[in-house]
Amino acid sequence: MNGIEIQKKVAANMRVIEEEAAKGIFTLNARAAAAIEENKYLRGICPHVYDETGHCIFCDKEVD
Repeated sequence: MNGIEIQKKVAANMRVIEEEAAKGIFTLNARAAAAIEENKYLRGICPHVYDETGHCIFCDKEVD
């Protein structure tokens, strides 16, 4: 995957996580957990390009 593909998938996963959190459920459900795990994987393969705030423009990972 290239950076733009990772960016789109991370953004889609963040929408899933926010959607699930908005339901007011206080336990992590399977859909949100899967999105979180996929974001971890995507951040591991991302060709990080950091902006002036220290966040990757593709996956939003902070500089180590």
